[in-house]
Amino acid sequence: MQASPASISLSAGGTQDWTLDASVSLASSIYLVLGTMSPSAQTTIGHTAIPLVADAYFFFTAENANGAIYSQSLGFLDASGDASSSLRVAAGTDPGLAGWDLYHAFVVYDPVTLVVVAASNRTSVRLDL
Repeated sequence: MQASPASISLSAGGTQDWTLDASVSLASSIYLVLGTMSPSAQTTIGHTAIPLVADAYFFFTAENANGAIYSQSLGFLDASGDASSSLRVAAGTDPGLAGWDLYHAFVVYDPVTLVVVAASNRTSVRLDL
């Protein structure tokens, strides 16, 4: 998973674009982008280690997939095993969040069994004033 830019202004708002690059063997599988506020540790779902902690933000990202904040964060990988997604921060977002780092990765589900079969690397975004 690749992410750009590295930071988003809370006062101006902005978008971090994500490039999801799995593999051809995972083409047409279901993906879900998840997040955490924790700078380290991991969670295991089934037999797959995910480089995220299952904190409140983790569940927030899952519950708000494909909404106003997380665009195309749940869907199907294309024929190459790729997809695009993004995080949108609205202008005027609470300045109390300044200095926070958020971390994101995506998981891939088998489209038949719905078992998590892969997880990406973790990316980060800094929330600035």
